[in-house]
Amino acid sequence: MAEELVLDRLDRRLVDVVEGTGWQGAELADTTVEGSGFAWLAGEFGLSPFDVDVLVVALAPEVDARYERAFALLQEDPARGRPTVDVVLTLLCANADDRHACLARFAADAPLRRHGLVELVADPRDVAPPTRARYVVVDAGIVDALVGDRGGDGQLAAAARMRAASRLTDLTEQITPRAGWADLVLPDDTTAALREICATVAGRDRVLGTWGFAEKLSRGTGIAALFSGPPGTGKTMAAEVVAGELGLGLYRIDLARVVDKYIGETEKNLKRIFTAAEEADAVLLFDEADVLVGKRSEVRDSHDRYANLEIGYLLQAMESYRGLAILGTNLRHHLDEAFVRRLAFAVHFPFPDEASRRRIWAQIWPGRAPLSDDVDIDLLAGRYPLGGGNIKNCALAAAYLAGDGPIRLRHVLQAVRREYQKMGKQLSEAEFQP
Repeated sequence: MAEELVLDRLDRRLVDVVEGTGWQGAELADTTVEGSGFAWLAGEFGLSPFDVDVLVVALAPEVDARYERAFALLQEDPARGRPTVDVVLTLLCANADDRHACLARFAADAPLRRHGLVELVADPRDVAPPTRARYVVVDAGIVDALVGDRGGDGQLAAAARMRAASRLTDLTEQITPRAGWADLVLPDDTTAALREICATVAGRDRVLGTWGFAEKLSRGTGIAALFSGPPGTGKTMAAEVVAGELGLGLYRIDLARVVDKYIGETEKNLKRIFTAAEEADAVLLFDEADVLVGKRSEVRDSHDRYANLEIGYLLQAMESYRGLAILGTNLRHHLDEAFVRRLAFAVHFPFPDEASRRRIWAQIWPGRAPLSDDVDIDLLAGRYPLGGGNIKNCALAAAYLAGDGPIRLRHVLQAVRREYQKMGKQLSEAEFQP
């Protein structure tokens, strides 16, 4: 993707400038690529390649928070997370003579400012600063076109999300949302809670920003949810449905992998995950949450102290995360209650009753599957108290046992027998007879 190449070139340019390794003169954006937003801007407003690169540098913090830190480092001031004219000239010009000549591209009658594409804004702490000390701020319309709103399809934003998503795969598993609301077999109140989560995430910017609720909150404004319930009750599927409804990527994190045996490494792993997820605009699903957020231990030694610090770090990260973080657990009563009280949602997934199991058995079969008429849904739902995940396993195993088909009741019963064996449960032979 051309936009990814633009960001890669900017990354290399920043490294060259910070490390003083010498000038690499390639332009950041290729305005000859047909159909690119940069090519359109160059043709529409008569921009030079330098002008387009100015827009790339000024847009970078809108795309990826890492660039704010990079610009603050260049300017040796953590409050200066946006590029000034001087920073832009340093990144785009090979020497002092070039910087002096290119300063004219920021004049009021030059294309960038004449067409209102950028504005030079003074830092509130400075009184009448010179041109080189002013921030280069891109017009909001250009930002929308090239970057897009949160979750939008702006070219640079899409590229940045793809790059951030690739960094997430080290400690996470990406799940492609395929399930929809119709696939969930849950109590009405549980389904309603999931829809409330979607509404909260979708309305976050409006409520906190436009309506000003963020000013009334003393703690973080992150949206964190607890999904609790026995195995196979639909927690992961529900996360899929929520992510799909919001149009966001879903990444599952096995906390048993993240919690490192070496003191201090767990925080580093969590920080890597949340940083990449923020940039990828992702929904995070932490499996086996009780591994890290079980009841806090009494501090008897340094390991207990660091374990409690890790819990605190996770909570702080979730409260400040702009996306949705979901904690999944099979053992609700093992979790620290003080931790749970600070989450936005706590959704319980009960073990399915007979009526729910009947619905699951009825809809588990694909329409093209050759299902025999002797497959008794009422018998399966009434005789075998299985969770939705177990029922899915049984249906798939029965399909393989059926060979060329059709799938008969005896195939399903054999699959149920094997599923019970996997769970370490024994039933009598009579219970597996039709």
